[in-house]
This record gives sequence, structure tokens and C-alpha cells, in this order.
Amino acid sequence: RDAAYDNPTELGIEAKRYLDSTKTVPDDFMMTLVADRLSRDDCVVRGWILDGFPHNHYQATALLDAGFEPDKLVVVDVDHETVFSRTRGRLIDPLTGKVYHKEFAPVDEHEEGKEVAARLTIRHDDANEDNVKNRLAKYDFSDAPVRSLFPTTAHFFDGAESIDEIYQKVEEFVTLEDREHDVRHITDARDLPLLEYEVLDACVYRRRCCVLVREPAFVNPDGRKPSVWVDIEDFAKTAEDFTNSFRPSADQFAHTHRDARLDKFDLGPGAKMIHVDSPEPTVLAFTLTVAPPEPPPAVPMPAPLVLCGPGVHTLAETLAARYPEIYEVASVEPKPEEPKPEGDGEAKDEETEETPENEESAEPEAAETQADAEEQAADADAPPTEPYVPEKYPGAKSVKAIQSKGICAVVCLDRA
Repeated sequence: RDAAYDNPTELGIEAKRYLDSTKTVPDDFMMTLVADRLSRDDCVVRGWILDGFPHNHYQATALLDAGFEPDKLVVVDVDHETVFSRTRGRLIDPLTGKVYHKEFAPVDEHEEGKEVAARLTIRHDDANEDNVKNRLAKYDFSDAPVRSLFPTTAHFFDGAESIDEIYQKVEEFVTLEDREHDVRHITDARDLPLLEYEVLDACVYRRRCCVLVREPAFVNPDGRKPSVWVDIEDFAKTAEDFTNSFRPSADQFAHTHRDARLDKFDLGPGAKMIHVDSPEPTVLAFTLTVAPPEPPPAVPMPAPLVLCGPGVHTLAETLAARYPEIYEVASVEPKPEEPKPEGDGEAKDEETEETPENEESAEPEAAETQADAEEQAADADAPPTEPYVPEKYPGAKSVKAIQSKGICAVVCLDRA
């Protein structure tokens, strides 16, 4: 508006066409105006304040992409009914642009004169309540996406409070770094010695979301160490479980009393839940349990590749030779040889009878009989041999060994 009316520029004069016709300035053109103004020397040296900008996610993204990231983002939350009550009585001076209100900020005829009171008029976009509803619907649609881009710089204030109360809180928020520069230090979450801490307060500090934590009351209640500030993102990386310990009255928060203790033991392993039914902003007291990060999930073993049909062995060997880091052919376990059946005892007796008795051959036969007896005794002392169990399919035992190496086993099956 400054570039269009007060100090006209080439871009401002072009934007004036949209403003005079009560049309919305296109996002790209609006971003060009903002970037041009923020690039001037006074903004570079002294900083800048944007009132009511960005309006939507596109403008917010374009602002960050252009390199303009705010150090503080003040969001004043007001419910729709309060907005309607304020727009119904809002008046504007068409000459000066000063805004008045019939109830909250009436014109002082003694100081400003009756002429000012006589020329006050309703803003064109406040004249129709349906227009106000449409503007609120558009704002609600773009509100959450814009907030999501500024998680470490935004702070929310209750617009239903008085102007003095809001002003004081905004001033404290904006000047926090200057006031606490030498006394507020952020502790590395990895340096915390305990596994559980109580969260006392939260703030946005130096573009970081920080929480004030201390040792629980049951841990050395008489000699607890002073509370410390930690980055909530760093804290969350070492947090295993979030347990809501805030139990307000059921009249104020409809659902909290029912599911305040729904932690991971009720919801299942690894689940996290904090559920409070309340208007924003809400003050919560919760506990963070710190623990090492969970181990990564086990890598699933690759499924075997089964080939069936003529020429499968050649194909399997070709795959393994060309891609040895991916494929390996599963070897089939050989079937053990069956033991030879022993000779018939009657045949031996007949052979013995047919052989003429010879005193010289009697001694070798006795030695052979003694060797056989010793061999049988050794076999009796040996552990029993496990029975042969055939594979479920050719190469099944080899597949397990190949999969343990993270390689795909190739199995070849015959038609049978």
C-alpha cells in the first residue's frame, strides 16, 4: 500500500489497479513487491516487519526461497465469533486510513473533531457478513500450511485478551534473545545423565523449539540438579516414549480424562500418543523417557529364484556368472550310497565245505576272523549315524546358506 499510494513506485502503481478495483493482488506480483522492499538498505541494516503477509502457503514458500526468513513469527488466534463482533463495528477514515471501532475504539470528537466522526465509513469488505465468512474460510484453508513452514520461529497468542496483555507478551517474545543472551544456554540432549525428565516450560529461542526439563521428583528429591533447556528436536531423537501426564477437569477438556494414559503399552509396541481436546494454544505437562535409538529392522532374506524346464541349468549358470553379486546357483545335496547287502551265510558254509581242508590256510582264516571281530567292536563304539533326510526340494539346504549372504539363490527343478 505504501508503494501504491504514499510513496508510489513503478510496481506500486501497477498494484494500485488491483487495490482500486478491490481485487486480490496476484501472488507472484505481490512477492515481487515484497522482495523489492525487503532488499533495500534500511531493511537489510535494521530488519523488517511484515503485517498480514504471507497470506498462503505459496507466498510463504516464495518468501523463504527468496532468502527472507523471519526470526520471529507472531500469530494472534481469534475465534470466528470475536472476528464478527469486531468487523460489525469497525469504521475507517477515508482520508487518513485510520481505523476506529464503535465500541472498542470510538472517535473522540473533542480531540479529533466532528468532521472526522462525520466522514467515517464502513470498509467495503466489512459491509457484507457473507464476505467476512468467505475471507475467514480462505484464511482457515491457508492457515495450517503456512504455520507448518515456521515451526521454530512461530508463537501463538490468544487474541481474546486485552491489547495491553497481548502487547506485553509479544514484546517479551520478540526481545527474548536480547534479554536471555548471557543466561540461557541450550544443553545437548545427549549430555543428560538420566532416562526420564519432567518438562516445565517451552519456548522458541534462536530459531529452535526448546523445553525446560528437570529430574523427576522421585529421583533424589532433596538434591535435584537445576533445570536445563534442551532442543526438543534433539530431545525427541533420544526419546523412546511420550506419556501424557496432564489430567485437567473433564468439563474443560472432553477427552483427556479418558485417554490421558494411553501410552505404548496400551496402543502396542512403539506407539506414541498425546491426545488433548482443547482450543489452541494449550499448555501441556508431559514426560519424556530418553533411551538409545531403536535398532534398524532386519533386512529380509531375498526369495529364491526357481527355474523349471529345459535348459534351466545353463540359464542359471549364465545368471550367476554375469551377476555374481546378485545370483548364486544352489547346489543339490548328493544322495548317500546305499550299503551293499551282506552275503548269504548258507552259501559261505557250502563254499567252506567244498574247499578242501588245508592246515596251512587255517592260520590266515583265524587272523581274518579276529580282524572282523575287532572291526565290529569299533563300529559298536562309534556314535550312531543319523538317518538320511531328503531335501524338501533340490538345493533346499544350500539355499539357506546363500540367503545368509544376501544373495538370491537360483534353484533348478526337473520336470519330475
